[in-house]
Amino acid sequence: MKNNWKDYDKNRPIRHKFYRNKKWVKIRNDYFNSKMGMCERCYQKGYIVNGVIVHHKEYITDQDFINWNIDKLFAWKNLELLCMKCHNKEHKTEKGYRDNVIIDEETGKVKIIDKEE
Repeated sequence: MKNNWKDYDKNRPIRHKFYRNKKWVKIRNDYFNSKMGMCERCYQKGYIVNGVIVHHKEYITDQDFINWNIDKLFAWKNLELLCMKCHNKEHKTEKGYRDNVIIDEETGKVKIIDKEE
């Protein structure tokens, strides 16, 4: 039996439901297109880098998902488009770096890879 964080994350299905929600997918795609697919942080530094993740600037808690906190979940002012490098840097400072996260290039979805294989 694997021993990882997914085994104990009872709210994971709630988050997955949100990220598959039609409203979120539309907002995510509209926001992505409004930034012309470029990482906002890299662009501010003068670099043109493809963005891959529409990131919530103010972190979303499980309670935000459960209570459907529209201001945090859907507000453009709480979003930014990031490349994988910038997204990893963001989460390294707050939650610790995870090297088992990749972006599926076909779907654009974040995937967790099994490091035990």
